[in-house]
Amino acid sequence: MSKSFINTWSLHFHDEEIEESFRLDNIQFESRLVKIFLLMLIGFNAIYAAKDFYFTEQRDLISLQFQVFFILPVYVAMSVYTNRFKHLFQNFSFYSFAVFLCVFTIVSQLCMLYLNGDNGKGLDSIVLIAIFGSFIFSGILYRQMLGIVPFVLVVLIIFLVFLFELPLVRIINVSLIYTMAICASLLTKYQIERQRRLSYNRAASLMSDEKDIKESYLRINALSEMRRDLIAILAHDVRSPLASLQGVLSLTKSGSLSPEESREYLEKVEQQVSTVNFLVNDILIWIKSQSDEADFEKGPVNLSSIIEDLKFLFLDAFEEKQIEFKVSLTIDNVYGQPDMIKTILRNFISNAIKFSDKGTAIVLESRPEGSKVRISVRDHGMGMTADELAKLKNTFNTKLGTRKEKGMGLGLKICRALIQAHKSNLEVISQPNEGTTMSFLLNRA
Repeated sequence: MSKSFINTWSLHFHDEEIEESFRLDNIQFESRLVKIFLLMLIGFNAIYAAKDFYFTEQRDLISLQFQVFFILPVYVAMSVYTNRFKHLFQNFSFYSFAVFLCVFTIVSQLCMLYLNGDNGKGLDSIVLIAIFGSFIFSGILYRQMLGIVPFVLVVLIIFLVFLFELPLVRIINVSLIYTMAICASLLTKYQIERQRRLSYNRAASLMSDEKDIKESYLRINALSEMRRDLIAILAHDVRSPLASLQGVLSLTKSGSLSPEESREYLEKVEQQVSTVNFLVNDILIWIKSQSDEADFEKGPVNLSSIIEDLKFLFLDAFEEKQIEFKVSLTIDNVYGQPDMIKTILRNFISNAIKFSDKGTAIVLESRPEGSKVRISVRDHGMGMTADELAKLKNTFNTKLGTRKEKGMGLGLKICRALIQAHKSNLEVISQPNEGTTMSFLLNRA
């Protein structure tokens, strides 16, 4: 695997999004190191302060007061802060806190050493603290530590030269010890950090591959289900009307039917063929909605123009059942795919007519709902029980209408798919003998 995605010098992902994701994923691990560092500092400072309190001849009083009344309270406050405000570790303000803690530790220890007035006694312990702190923080701020560590070294040398009367050999020894230890710790942390980043990248790649495989699997299942549905439709719902038409034509051709009988049968077959024609159009639109290009065909849609076409389409059905069709459009323009919206509303109205009693009303309305528009069709017909509502998701679940009208059982499945193509959901509210309301949400145009 190529490692070019990481800057080999600064150990920084070239992709800023990956870098930010890596930092956020690993910030809890690094924060634990910081908490451990704080607890160790509190413990060591408390032990040394207690020791020097009982053996005051080994420590200047000002230095002891500085440690007890300034350094220790600051460490305790930072420890409480890191434990109480855990949200601090969910963003990058933690890194600023880490820099402050590192610099404060080194500077405060040097100041305490100076106030002690014993000409640099205890310098080795401070160097160890600086080395340990640099090792911890180099995992969080590797690039920054490449600048901070030399800066600390320079500051340390300046303190040794100008504030303490140390021999030159002692200064050189301390500087060399610090330099070698820091280089060793940074090299170790570099390898650890590098392997962590490589492992993170491999894990991210595997997760991405797994996601792609899962999406492909779900897509194949959906296509397989669609194939089964289409075969069932062709085997029953399309073949049956065509067989009826063929039978009527054969009887008419052979002269077995009178003109009146032929006309009667042809009217029935015409209704069946018309239903099949709508079904075929619905299936074509349904297949179209399953393609990845469905989103690109959306645009502003005027509901009034669609409803006028539907009024004409269902005019005979409304008159036959004496159904009053009411329209109430608070918002007329929505954003979507015109043919799909028309298919959805046609199926809604067809179902409403099928299950409505003579002399009732069907209401189609649109109303604002937040930033979207809810479009609904409400009838006052048979309604559905809770069990019947639960069965609506079944592909071919259907029941007879108020006049024993038959349905093909696929309409709501197609509607649900078309509505999902608009990033919405079909909602059905129904009560037995009180009616049914079917609705969905669309964006405003």
